[in-house]
Amino acid sequence: MNRLHQKYQDYEQCFRQVQPICFLDDITIKNVMIHAGELQGIIDLDWVCYGDPFYMLALTQTAIVSDIGIAGMPYIEALCSE
Repeated sequence: MNRLHQKYQDYEQCFRQVQPICFLDDITIKNVMIHAGELQGIIDLDWVCYGDPFYMLALTQTAIVSDIGIAGMPYIEALCSE
């Protein structure tokens, strides 16, 4: 708990600067269309949330790296560039 609390304190100022904006929070690997390594579209647009839109990028990156490892980096890079 002490280490977690220290990490929070390290990033607290950054957290306070994030404006809670409305964004689509379901851009996961099952809801995007990729062709020839490029993002072609997004499906399943029925849910939004408020907060930091980088949340979904981080969550998707974590899922890809945990599932297929570094081989998924081209997908992550394509998603981030869009």
